[in-house]
Amino acid sequence: MKADLRGLSLQTLAVLAAGWLTACDFPHGAGGPGNPSGYATAAAEIGDIREVIPAVGPVRAATEVEIGAEVTGRILEIHADFNDPVSAGDLLAQIDPAPFESAVAQARATLAAREAAARSAAANLDDARAQAARLERLAASSAGRQADLETAQFRVRVLEADLQSAQANTNLSREALRRAEIDLERTEIRSPVDGFVLDRRVEQGQAVNALQSAPTVFVVASSLDRMLIEANVPEADINRIAPDMNVRATVDANPGRPFPGTIRAIRRAPVTQGRFVSYVVIIEADNRMGTLLPGMTASVEFVRAEARSVLRIPIEALYFEPPGFTPDLPADAIERFERSTGQVLPNDPHLRRATLRGLDMGILASNGLRRVFVPGDDGSPEAREIRVGGEDQTHIEVVEGLEEGEEVITGHGG
Repeated sequence: MKADLRGLSLQTLAVLAAGWLTACDFPHGAGGPGNPSGYATAAAEIGDIREVIPAVGPVRAATEVEIGAEVTGRILEIHADFNDPVSAGDLLAQIDPAPFESAVAQARATLAAREAAARSAAANLDDARAQAARLERLAASSAGRQADLETAQFRVRVLEADLQSAQANTNLSREALRRAEIDLERTEIRSPVDGFVLDRRVEQGQAVNALQSAPTVFVVASSLDRMLIEANVPEADINRIAPDMNVRATVDANPGRPFPGTIRAIRRAPVTQGRFVSYVVIIEADNRMGTLLPGMTASVEFVRAEARSVLRIPIEALYFEPPGFTPDLPADAIERFERSTGQVLPNDPHLRRATLRGLDMGILASNGLRRVFVPGDDGSPEAREIRVGGEDQTHIEVVEGLEEGEEVITGHGG
């Protein structure tokens, strides 16, 4: 893969590259300049450039609702089966309502008794208030005793507290009845959405237990026109995924028919299996043709670069240099380098050549160019500057500088 060097200064490029090139500058294999059989070559050809990041993941419906039992009991009736169309509110299954009907009847009876107790407390309070009022009038005319008035007033306060307690008990009983009625309603398992039954997980007569968690009894999908793929991307590749990246996926049921997808979310929560860490990328795919089914495993390709029918060469050609190659740089480029670094080029021929090669690499990169070598008329390598485009793991696109069929040197022959 080529390095992205355009953001670096010429000085930095020269210094960094000189060390690397010095380490790599040694005699290579058999052959050499003037011996065409000493080099491996490849022809510039028309082909495709595809750099992809692979991943796999399960397929599920985009709008999938799990419906659980909210009360504990025995499934008395089942009214929907696999693939049945349903509307919001349709009855899917019935849990035996008898225990819940009994609880409702008991709660109603308790409420009635406490309402009666509250009415009795209110009547007693009204009587006590009337008696206290009579005693107040007698006490005002000095015809009654003060002690009798105080006793009556005390009784009023006691009965007021009794009435408040009876009213509170009535409210508690009313809420208990409401809760019992809600539980009775929940014995009817109904669909919350329009769609069709994707999965049924209970049988008639089966007991469901909702004391610890709500068990899923039905799965309803509103549509399979849109599907989601939960692609597991290895941690080494997750930072190379971009939200606007093109995505293609295939399934084993239709291996030759890739379908496009759109990235909807890149989840940050890691998925760890042993020493393997991955991250889930949610992909939405159009499934109006109906080729995708929930539960399938999709092979996904995140496309980083793609170009079809372009001129390309093997990427190894970018990294070949004949032994002893020294670029011919303009004098002003060398002067700028020496002025910016405050140093002159090394006197040692080996270090001088490595520095010039690093500086040359920076100049080419800053102009969007790369250098390859082609066999000359006498078979010796000749330098050629080319402008490149996209690349993948094996090839790089040539925008200009080569013609189809021209040979480029990719390495030293055996």
